[in-house]
Amino acid sequence: MNRYFISLLLLLIGSSFIHQRHLIFIPDHIPAPIYELNAYSEMQIQLGRALFYDPILSRDSSISCSTCHNSYHAFAHVDHRLSHGIDDKIGKRNAPALFNLAWQKNFMWDGAANHPEVQPISPISNPDEMDENLLHVVEKLSNTGRYPPLFQSAFGNDSITGQHVLKALGAFQLSLTSFQSKYDLVKAGKSTFTEMEISGYRVFKQHCN
Repeated sequence: MNRYFISLLLLLIGSSFIHQRHLIFIPDHIPAPIYELNAYSEMQIQLGRALFYDPILSRDSSISCSTCHNSYHAFAHVDHRLSHGIDDKIGKRNAPALFNLAWQKNFMWDGAANHPEVQPISPISNPDEMDENLLHVVEKLSNTGRYPPLFQSAFGNDSITGQHVLKALGAFQLSLTSFQSKYDLVKAGKSTFTEMEISGYRVFKQHCN
């Protein structure tokens, strides 16, 4: 489906979603998250999704967040030992997986960011990753026909700001949860472990947990 058609569709239905929260189910066996998962609207998450997959965030529009955080690999990077950025530069680390981030106190391998709405600044500005700055990102987004309507739907104002760019990206990343594993289904009483899985679970609780 053409991405501009999707943008138009989101604009047409967006006004009714500006204040509609995105409800994320948290199973009873999962502890309370550090960040409020349901604090963002559906349109803010969808805007964050659009930004996440758009290479416009990089200096020459060649790579996006999803380049290193592939949804087919738990939003991680598995093709190379170290992640590749703009101009095929090689970074210092491999991009970590992105899921259940609302339960993390720090982000990135070295804990350099302490909030999901702050973390995107680092890959955007890193010269070995996206090599861009937030002010120029805002300028580029503002000059498109696609994004002002999406920001209007998400925040009630088509004036694009760096704060809203980061908030949308943070909203999308916090929405990535994984609560449908075999373990989750067993805990919910919807499935049972095999004998081998029971033995493995005992070993895990004794030596790993």
